[in-house]
Amino acid sequence: MGPAGRSAPAVDFNREMVVAVFAGVSQDSSGLWINKIVRETERLTVFYSLVDSKPVPLSQNPVVVKPFHIVRVPRSSAQVWFALVVTKR
Repeated sequence: MGPAGRSAPAVDFNREMVVAVFAGVSQDSSGLWINKIVRETERLTVFYSLVDSKPVPLSQNPVVVKPFHIVRVPRSSAQVWFALVVTKR
């Protein structure tokens, strides 16, 4: 089941593929987003951001989060590259 008890969307792997970014395990309130995917002749570049959404009140029982973002895109045989987008505060 997906978020809110809904089934995950169907993927036609003959015409589509799935691109995913995972941030691993964290004990803070982080967010992860795929900002855009740029198609070039030889590759797909996936631009993503990892955002620390602090400040949050510290708790004696920290919440463990596993940020991720998964998107469905048209199928491609191009190599997939990932680029972290760094923003200044």
